[in-house]
Amino acid sequence: MKKNVFVLLLVAVFMFSCGIIQVVDSENRCYNSSFKVSHKDQEVIYQETLEWISDNLVNSYGTEIAYTDKENGKISVHGKVSCYPMVNLGAEAPTRFNLKVTIKDHDVDLRFDNYVMFLDGYNKHVPKQKVYIDEINEHMMNFSYQLSTYLNKDNPDNY
Repeated sequence: MKKNVFVLLLVAVFMFSCGIIQVVDSENRCYNSSFKVSHKDQEVIYQETLEWISDNLVNSYGTEIAYTDKENGKISVHGKVSCYPMVNLGAEAPTRFNLKVTIKDHDVDLRFDNYVMFLDGYNKHVPKQKVYIDEINEHMMNFSYQLSTYLNKDNPDNY
């Protein structure tokens, strides 16, 4: 019985370690999301996206809007989010990211990239391991979902 428990513990540690050391290539250290907002025009989508970013990212996470181009439907954001990766024993790891928003007609494209973590709060760490990237992308996926929900809240096609 003790041997079985030891083997299970050893397998669990091995599987956890594989997640820590699995390196994600630089092209995949990002999160991309696209969605449609069929009931609004580009100008309205652009304005409401700026409002959402200001209300939900800038105020909450110390994010700044770095660039806006209303004509071409582009917004660039330097963001910050708090992550709590298990490999950091659940301690807070402030994480910076860039967000590029492109709005064309009814399509909204989001690209989150250029992740930088501060595992001890001060020392810069560019996350390359899958376990870190997955933790960060979970936040980015949540932001994308929240923005899509916000922009489509009054869509008559939603049930």
